[in-house]
Amino acid sequence: NELDENQEINYPAVLRAVVETGFDGYVAQEFIPTRDPMTSLAEAIRLCDV
Repeated sequence: NELDENQEINYPAVLRAVVETGFDGYVAQEFIPTRDPMTSLAEAIRLCDV
């Protein structure tokens, strides 16, 4: 479902920890939006862009 602030996983914290390891590659997300796809994509990017 949606990648938003209601997930069990705290994506910003997880991705900050990944960055702290020195990783500078890409991280992929896979989800099937249940709302407007472009709105869902923008929210997922905002949530995970640390």
